[in-house]
Amino acid sequence: ALSLNVRVDIEGAGKGKSIVKYEAQKASVLLSSREASGSRVASLTLKQTGISLAAERYPVALADGAQLTLEDCLVEGGAGHGVAVINGGSAQLRNVEVLKCGWDGLAVSGEGSAADAVDCRFDSNFHHGIDAWGGGRVTIRSSRATQNGLAGAVLMSRGIRSELIQCTIDRNREVGISISNGTTAVLRANRVEENLLGGVMVEGDGTTAGMEGNVAERN
Repeated sequence: ALSLNVRVDIEGAGKGKSIVKYEAQKASVLLSSREASGSRVASLTLKQTGISLAAERYPVALADGAQLTLEDCLVEGGAGHGVAVINGGSAQLRNVEVLKCGWDGLAVSGEGSAADAVDCRFDSNFHHGIDAWGGGRVTIRSSRATQNGLAGAVLMSRGIRSELIQCTIDRNREVGISISNGTTAVLRANRVEENLLGGVMVEGDGTTAGMEGNVAERN
């Protein structure tokens, strides 16, 4: 496992070529703590092995109060979340695929926590593709959330603004995008299609959704 407690720049040979594995029951495959803020991890496959059914599960990659950049990585097979950002951390994801994790693909929670994703794919995760709650904020551009077990994207941080821009949210088993709990969402030029329980759901006191140029069909 990679446990970062100083700032580093790690670059592998590419997805599927440089593979870091660790047991799901023991720890995250990649942990970046506050002391490692500013680290960059690129061109790796990060994968958990085995199964954990515990109430608390280690994410495959965790930014705990740290600023972490992930580029050109494959994150897969997590017992819990694929990529998690907590305790005011931030993650920049560029061309990252998060596949087949037991909870959410991308989970951002806690005051000040944030994730910015471009050209990413959140596919076939057991819970949501993208999930922001409890103060967490996301900005997702030119990305896809598809075939997740619950919603494609869930935005529910009260009073916090998140954005989805030029994304495809499709074939998820619940709604495509769920916006609730007094959060503010901006949806621009997204395709929301073939989600089982509906396209975009907005609910709750104080919840606002600004929408421009989106297409929702066959939901």
